[in-house]
Amino acid sequence: MDSKRTRQQKREMGAGQGRFLWRLFLLGMAIACAFTPGRRLAAQTPAPPDAAVTSAPPADPNASAATRITPGCLLGVTVTDEPKLTGAFLVEASGNIHFSLTDSDGGNRQAWTVGVSGKTTDEAQIAIAAALKTILLAPEVRVVIAKLPRLKIEVYGPARKTGVLELPLQSRLSDALAACRYQSEAD
Repeated sequence: MDSKRTRQQKREMGAGQGRFLWRLFLLGMAIACAFTPGRRLAAQTPAPPDAAVTSAPPADPNASAATRITPGCLLGVTVTDEPKLTGAFLVEASGNIHFSLTDSDGGNRQAWTVGVSGKTTDEAQIAIAAALKTILLAPEVRVVIAKLPRLKIEVYGPARKTGVLELPLQSRLSDALAACRYQSEAD
């Protein structure tokens, strides 16, 4: 009778160890999936496949690689595989752009700013990637100047083109006169 009990206890103990090993295996797989390179460390529900994907605007043709970012610039930021962090960002007067991430429930929100004023797009790309390393393992970031700030002027009087004109920020009075096609012989 004692041998029967011990066999049964051994079977039950073996079954318990099997369940423990199976749970340990599943836990290991979940951890391995969570720390795959390029994945978020924070648990967030991915966007449904039919959700609209945000894209960054194209580069301004007047901006070059050496162009410095100034307040009023519109930056196109693309973060690979992260549509919530991809889009158009306006550089504020303080020289910062703001990022925000929210989970699908809206209960978990992270927001931060990155200073980009006075930097080239390559320097801004490095600064943004460094800020994203707190959330992403290996962020791949691309930055373009989508729109340079413009100087808005109103022209009235002896000109062929009157109304509101947009000129580059470094424009002079002579540039404004040429843009509105000033007529010195007018009334």
